[in-house]
Amino acid sequence: MSPDPVIDALGVPIRLDLSALGDADATAVREAWADAAAGSDASARLVLHVVPDGDRAWWMPELSRRVTAAAIEHRKGEGWMLHATALADDDGRVVAFVGESGAGKTTLAAAVGRRFGYVTDETVFIGPGRDVAPYRKPLSVRGGGIAPKTETPPSGLGLGVLPNTPLELTAIVLLDRRDDADEPTARTLTTVEAVAALTAHTSFLSHLARPLQFVAAILAETPVVRLTYREAHDLDAIDALWQTSGNRSRGTVEPVVDAADSPPAGGLRRAAVADAIALADAAQLLVLHDDVVHTLGGIAPTLWRALGAAGDGPGLVTALVAAHGHPPEGDAEQLVGAALDELGAAGLVVEVGSGWRVAADCAWQESVGGGVVVLPLRRVRTASPLVLDEVGSLIWRAVAGAPGAGVPQISRIVERELLDAPDDLTDHVAEFIASLERALLVDRV
Repeated sequence: MSPDPVIDALGVPIRLDLSALGDADATAVREAWADAAAGSDASARLVLHVVPDGDRAWWMPELSRRVTAAAIEHRKGEGWMLHATALADDDGRVVAFVGESGAGKTTLAAAVGRRFGYVTDETVFIGPGRDVAPYRKPLSVRGGGIAPKTETPPSGLGLGVLPNTPLELTAIVLLDRRDDADEPTARTLTTVEAVAALTAHTSFLSHLARPLQFVAAILAETPVVRLTYREAHDLDAIDALWQTSGNRSRGTVEPVVDAADSPPAGGLRRAAVADAIALADAAQLLVLHDDVVHTLGGIAPTLWRALGAAGDGPGLVTALVAAHGHPPEGDAEQLVGAALDELGAAGLVVEVGSGWRVAADCAWQESVGGGVVVLPLRRVRTASPLVLDEVGSLIWRAVAGAPGAGVPQISRIVERELLDAPDDLTDHVAEFIASLERALLVDRV
């Protein structure tokens, strides 16, 4: 009996346990995943048990989804995982093609991939140095009528092998397929446009340390092109994308101070955000809050900065006038109030005292089985360790991971981790946090 195959998915060696399959099904899996085989010295970090469920044509695509989900889960927080098709030239330079479902990513790979090495048609893992981890999974080729997609290895479609050299991202193409496009057109995006467009195609963005800074640093050296076209065979000049090597810096990224460090201004403060950056060549701020990237323009960037320095409401008006002058129409105080209302509606500005953080004199650690053990040090002689399991541990991690977040934001974070969140989750979160406050484990912000 042949050993189980070990495949390389985004740099994660995964063993496919085929013990539950018959010979024909096992052979089909081996053939479909042959091009993704890990090196002979690779030791599997994960094991997926392949269990046939009905017709092979239906469970084989599900296996691809399971492998992808396992690899992404394993590598979250380690790099930028961009949902894209990617191809490499003989020198290891990689171009990633991003687009909505139906934009033609797989069709493009099949049309152009015969001249280049196939990296993936699913997710591109990009490290901090623009290094790329391949994922040569089988491609899902659509059949006729209602027939399911067929899992076909890249070599079965004539797609190229990868060069024996490290892979490095050299360009990103945002595909914009339109039936009314007379001829292909290309436009290079600004860094602000690129970050806003690409984060929607990213998995586990908020798990990165300083996610916007991470992505912007890569984009400073990587051009992003919006390509409008009708059909893949129209893209005869696409080879030129691989010649865009070298530094493509379009402005210095400036981190904006954390929300937890900002003093109150007139009873308001910044909300807890995952990251916020400004660009030296743009009068805009990008703020990542609750997995959504907000682009702040107009007077909003000035107010956002002032919330980290001004001590009261009038200080915001002073900051506005200093940066922009007196408004030609209307009252500066009214303009500030209207802008703060918009920032508040987006959840980016909140009232002081509406958020929570782990108490400074509280010790905690992860426990076996996924729980959390916490202890208030201010009464360490009389208190006993508190074990938080299930939803309680998720709430605790949300408070610890997003200091300053309020109950609505904490509830949304917890909801994303639950398979079946109850309708009264927000009420449960509020009650649980109140109990943590009584136990001296969390403080208001």
